[in-house]
Amino acid sequence: MAIEMQTAMDFFFDFDNYALPGWREGWEAFEPDPPMLRPTNSTPPTPDQLATSDRMQEAWRNVGINTPYNKLLDYYPDIDKFKAEMAQFRSQLETVQSITDELLYEYFGYSLENVRDAFILFGQGTMYDLRRKSELYYFWTIHSMDGTYPNEPPVGYYQWYPWVRAYSLVTGNESQPVLNLARSITLGAVIQEEMEPRGIEGPTKCNPYNKPIDPKELERLISIYMSMTFPELDELYATAKEDSPLGPPLPQEAAEKQAHKRSQT
Repeated sequence: MAIEMQTAMDFFFDFDNYALPGWREGWEAFEPDPPMLRPTNSTPPTPDQLATSDRMQEAWRNVGINTPYNKLLDYYPDIDKFKAEMAQFRSQLETVQSITDELLYEYFGYSLENVRDAFILFGQGTMYDLRRKSELYYFWTIHSMDGTYPNEPPVGYYQWYPWVRAYSLVTGNESQPVLNLARSITLGAVIQEEMEPRGIEGPTKCNPYNKPIDPKELERLISIYMSMTFPELDELYATAKEDSPLGPPLPQEAAEKQAHKRSQT
């Protein structure tokens, strides 16, 4: 694996500052119940960084974080209907993707392999970031998708992929970097489901002992998931069951819709 672990950690650290709520609040007011995030080394975010975070937060809120996934379930296999439904959110989809792309380029340049490798580390739960223990109120020292096993699987992957897919359809951008991101998200999900890294649950989230995936198994998973087309990825997410290689599907209302659709076939 060519990527430096610190580079991958830096990407996910900064991505969380933009994508998760609390960065602005963390600097403008310290409440008894403290906010989630503070930036690296206690350096105040710049006005431009806060504005970027605000734009991303507004996009999540205006669309609804689970909306693309729910709509994918509603319309699959009719992807044209999914595209038509998501077209109303083009501006928000472009906002989230553009911010993501800027961070990906900042840390990985044009290397699709480095993006992939960052998500491998993310799925393994082997990025132990001490900054998160000293700088964050909630000590998420492990960079990985939140979840507990077996009751609360890391469903964030089911939220993330449909956002990328909706963006690709609505804008017509199915370029290699966009497809590579979709594949990498999926590979990370499969690895996390297989490895079940610990330390991503509980109040401290600080287990530094997660193991990397076996190299031969990693090679096998890469050969499968990093060669998938968008239609193949759509099917993987839209038809996932409890024994899916991605893990159990998104719970609650989305899972209920999925179960209803299966009962009608």
